[in-house]
Amino acid sequence: MKEDDVLISSRKDEVDPSEQQAVFDVEKQLKILAELNNIGKVKSIPLKEVFGHSKEEIKKMSAFAKVANAKESPTPEQAKKDKVYKEIYGDNLASFKEAGYEVKFVENKELETRAAVLIKGDEVIVSFRGTQNSSNVASDLKTGLITSSFMEGRVHNGFYDVFKSLWPDIRKEIDTYAHEQGKSSEDLQFKFTGHSLGGAIAKIAAWFVYKEWGVEPNNIDVVTFADPRVFDAKQADEYNKALGDKTLTVAQKGDVIPKLSPGAMGYKHVGAKLKIAEDETMHKLESYAKGIDKIDKEIKVNDLNNSVSFFYYPSKLFQYLNELIFGTIQHLIRGEREGFAQKEEKARNEANEKLTKPENELAPIKNKTEAKKESFTEKLQHEHEGGINSRSR
Repeated sequence: MKEDDVLISSRKDEVDPSEQQAVFDVEKQLKILAELNNIGKVKSIPLKEVFGHSKEEIKKMSAFAKVANAKESPTPEQAKKDKVYKEIYGDNLASFKEAGYEVKFVENKELETRAAVLIKGDEVIVSFRGTQNSSNVASDLKTGLITSSFMEGRVHNGFYDVFKSLWPDIRKEIDTYAHEQGKSSEDLQFKFTGHSLGGAIAKIAAWFVYKEWGVEPNNIDVVTFADPRVFDAKQADEYNKALGDKTLTVAQKGDVIPKLSPGAMGYKHVGAKLKIAEDETMHKLESYAKGIDKIDKEIKVNDLNNSVSFFYYPSKLFQYLNELIFGTIQHLIRGEREGFAQKEEKARNEANEKLTKPENELAPIKNKTEAKKESFTEKLQHEHEGGINSRSR
């Protein structure tokens, strides 16, 4: 592998200034290096130490990301074209089920969006499909930032619409499963993934279950591929405080999609970023699978340069001015009175009541039956006592 096949996000002089990660990334990597003996002689450090995921874990998440694109029963010929599927789960989608996963697909016909929910034990994987049609492109192009009732900052308008179109049905699948297992949805282990558009939606979903469901950060894992920015600077900072070290974005060096929703418009990436070698079929998830295969289990550390480019600070200035001016105005005049989070909570409570309603409805019937039994027993007892008394007379 060439030395520059994997770039560490803290080498800021080699990274687009608008792609700079939160400070915790740099501090985390410096801390790891400082703990190693003979820093000057260090040539490599484990991938998992820096980015929180091993090569095998990243590859497995790319397979989960692919599920949202899969047909219910792909042919062996289709599946064989996908090396990730074959190596990890066999030749077709049925192998996921054979591995113990319950697989459900959720779709929204209006926006032509799709997601897959895979559940096994306490593990819940939600995979969001990337851009596939003109409706998805229209969502991509709705680049204005809008407010949300469950965010401190703002979010990409089109991506937020896609999330709202899919989440109610995803929630139903998760809550129904949890109820059947006698568990609380909040205690499950969540993994969110997706490619391109799907990766951006995955980050909104991760924030939602953290903020609204109260899921602990240790129970949330986010690995996405080739996705653009989704939050403004203020919301990105809030996200990073809670889920920054639980989120990894994988991007090919030459892929332009992760550079979209530019920092000059107020957008900012979240989590850590792992850059991998580009491939002839740029941006496609299959191409990313090949790039992941080229990653060594350890990444090379020749020089950790924490200097920043000339354009870094102007970019950050634009981000925060955008939030200060436009963000403040939007929150004042366009804030959601009863936002998505509130509507979801109401719908969720009603759905949970319906899940337990059969048991509640049986209670009156059971009481009436028991009352009739008691009445019948008492009647027999009275008749029996009456017969005894008549014979005694």
